[in-house]
Amino acid sequence: MARGGPRTGLLPAGALPAPVPAQVRYARAYLTSRYATGVHEVLWEARERPMPDGDAVDAVLTASDHSRRGAGEPLGLMDVAAALVVLSAIRLGLDRAEARLLDTAQSSGMNVEQIAAILDRSTEEAGEHHRSIKARPDEPAAG
Repeated sequence: MARGGPRTGLLPAGALPAPVPAQVRYARAYLTSRYATGVHEVLWEARERPMPDGDAVDAVLTASDHSRRGAGEPLGLMDVAAALVVLSAIRLGLDRAEARLLDTAQSSGMNVEQIAAILDRSTEEAGEHHRSIKARPDEPAAG
């Protein structure tokens, strides 16, 4: 069993495991409660709706920049850890979208050579990349 929960199947070389959905939900809630402003803050307080993942990661990076310049309080390790978990969820979502788009390209008549040229990769690299991200949809989604 991997740390944080069971994982199914083997991961492609260089791939990160899918984040545990409960950890992603906690990380989203944690970051929203710390960093949400404006509409995101209102939605969190009224409906416990977390801020968008990209905004949450950006908020931590902005807080880090302010801290390094002496314009803010030091960034907590929990903030960084939560942002890393949320970033893993973003990456999984992008991998899933890319796999679907590559499948769509092939079913629309594009061949591997054309896809490789568009992605500026060799045909072998393009094929391997597609196989590696195509395996990711079997991993649990963070809801």
